[in-house]
Amino acid sequence: MFRRHTLNYGAQGAPSRFPGGYRSRVTPVPIPNTEVKSATADGTAWVTVWESRSLPGIVQGHAFAWPFFLLYRRCSSCPSAVNPRTCQDTRVTRLTVLLFVLFVLPGRALAQGPFDGRAMFIEWCTVCHGEDGRGRPPEPRVKTVPMDFTDCRVTTPEADADWRLVVTHGGAAAGRSSEMPGFEVLPALAIAEVVAYVRTFCRDTRWPSGNLNFPRSTIGTKAFPEDEVTMQLGLSRAADSNPRVRVTTSFGARVGRRGAVELTLPAETVSFAGHRQTGIGDAAAEGKYVLYAGTEALVTAGVEVSLATGSHRWGFGEGTAAFEPFVAMGVARGNWIFQGDVRALLPGRRFPAEPVHYTAYNVSVLRPTSLLPKAWTIGAAATGVDASLSVGPQVLKGLTRTGSLAVGASVEIPVRPVSPRAYGVTRWSLYLLWDYLEPLRARP
Repeated sequence: MFRRHTLNYGAQGAPSRFPGGYRSRVTPVPIPNTEVKSATADGTAWVTVWESRSLPGIVQGHAFAWPFFLLYRRCSSCPSAVNPRTCQDTRVTRLTVLLFVLFVLPGRALAQGPFDGRAMFIEWCTVCHGEDGRGRPPEPRVKTVPMDFTDCRVTTPEADADWRLVVTHGGAAAGRSSEMPGFEVLPALAIAEVVAYVRTFCRDTRWPSGNLNFPRSTIGTKAFPEDEVTMQLGLSRAADSNPRVRVTTSFGARVGRRGAVELTLPAETVSFAGHRQTGIGDAAAEGKYVLYAGTEALVTAGVEVSLATGSHRWGFGEGTAAFEPFVAMGVARGNWIFQGDVRALLPGRRFPAEPVHYTAYNVSVLRPTSLLPKAWTIGAAATGVDASLSVGPQVLKGLTRTGSLAVGASVEIPVRPVSPRAYGVTRWSLYLLWDYLEPLRARP
């Protein structure tokens, strides 16, 4: 009877934590600029290729593999007196068993777990990232300086999906340095444990997790504090009104752990009586702060202050300064993302001839097609002021593997107009987003 073992033994007979007898500062895949040596190799000298004679997790500690090796040995000899055809069949059987052991059993063995994220990081990652995660090992092996995992400002904005993508397929898969190798040999559970351990290097839990950094909707306020520049093109038109084109540029910057500021400047143009009027709109400044950050939900509060810099006559501005306190939130439920905000409208001056508005709201539902930075995201949105309501579809698309550029488009179809004179106004929106802290192109 064969018994399963939880520990495996290397060349010296000492137990090791991983199948295949691997010792510290080595990795089970051949990667450039890294000394790779198995404890079960011939013990001659350090080499730069994988010299192990037993693949990780194939035989040692797994009784499931032994019957196939017994079958392999039984098929290993072919007496000369036997028919040559029989010998050929024996060699085919032997090759089939060998291929099964080499390529099928590793996945079965590695997928069993349990996995220790800290132990795997120490064994396979410290050669480049250092045991403290700062990316400054005693003997650097790569030209590109690795990320400092203890810097919460750098690590927390990234979602777990981005980390898993890089660990699985290498830095080039996400536009990062190609010196970061991929570990496709590891199952998803093992990679998730490594990522979870890497997350522990940031010891300040007040930083919101990057898993809450949801894609920016084409409408409303994003709850997660982010360093982004957006340029949004809007077109509105109705059957009895002139088309208007509006370009809004926003610059957002993160402040501290949970704060962010955003500056907005719109420009607008409209054709009237054969003449085109162009000017700037009301410039605005916004500040927000994360009140709650859980594992699947985020709540932010803030205020936006707009100045009367736009022409009230041509409808480019409100004609008065305004204060708009708001609450924004984002929630993830499975593959669905829900975002929204509600704000109070507090103008410094009200005009008797115009309707009075008190609140505005935006709600969006998004579903990414995958977790890759260049994935499509589809959804729907609803926006309104007081009792008014407009609804429509929206679609988002990442443009780069680094996630630095993205575009979005939406249509707002009025269901209940904001005022009688705004009846039938349909709005089309298109935005370009730039995450300016992310590289535009892959690093060498």
